[in-house]
Amino acid sequence: MARFTVLSTLLVGCSFGSPVDLGVAGHKRLADLNGPQTCQVYEGVRDFSEDAYELSCYAYGQGLGSLAAPDGDAFTAACEAAHDECMGFWPDLGDIDCALVENAVPATCDVRVKDVEDCLADSLRRLRVYDRARCDRPVDADDLAELAEAGDELPASCQAVQEACPGFMG
Repeated sequence: MARFTVLSTLLVGCSFGSPVDLGVAGHKRLADLNGPQTCQVYEGVRDFSEDAYELSCYAYGQGLGSLAAPDGDAFTAACEAAHDECMGFWPDLGDIDCALVENAVPATCDVRVKDVEDCLADSLRRLRVYDRARCDRPVDADDLAELAEAGDELPASCQAVQEACPGFMG
């Protein structure tokens, strides 16, 4: 399949505090990228997805860890075991086949690289509490309030990318 499904992986991950940089000038339209640039964007999204998945596994670990114990060594052990189990389900995406993706973006796609970067960054903000806590400590009331404020909806920036370029978002 010539397109890479991004939508399902945009919910979590990566390092926080710095903007997402896919390595291509942000002002460029996806439809105007040359083959190597398109491949670079897809590779950047793939790398983001791998990091994002690991962070989602910390969220899973937090949930199961809190069932095992409210805190302490028992919490940490249960959280780490659940995290490791979750990571075992991550498929090795391997390298992006640049020949398949270089023409994957529809010519009508009016999304810029920066729009995709903003979508990824907004997705990161949703679960940054898990990046801070990992399995070192349970999330606290402030963390839970932050999660509740973020909500469950796909960030508006991602909805805009999906609507403007459905061929890219899968």
